This record gives sequence, C-alpha cells and structure tokens, in this order.
Amino acid sequence: MLSSIAIEELGLGHIINAEAEKLQFAIGTLPGLSIPTTINELLEINSSVQTTM
Repeated sequence: MLSSIAIEELGLGHIINAEAEKLQFAIGTLPGLSIPTTINELLEINSSVQTTM
C-alpha cells in the first residue's frame, strides 16, 4: 500500500513540475530560451495551469 501511495505522489510531483516548467517557459526564465509572450498568452497559460492544479 505504501508503494502505491509513493508512486501516486511521484506522479503528482511530475505533473506539478511540468506545470512549473510551462510557466517558466512562458515568462522566459528557462535557461537558453527567450520567446516573447503576449499578455493574452500568459493569461491563457495561467488559466491552463490553474485548471490542471
């Protein structure tokens, strides 16, 4: 049972990390990436992250 809970927590951690990287990409804080993002795109990404979380 503990193993099952640990695997579930690991999966949740991966989802949270992916959402954090999505935000970092959008605001240009990932090293080596610099893509301009509009306010509307940022709002859409924020909405997507909120829905996922």
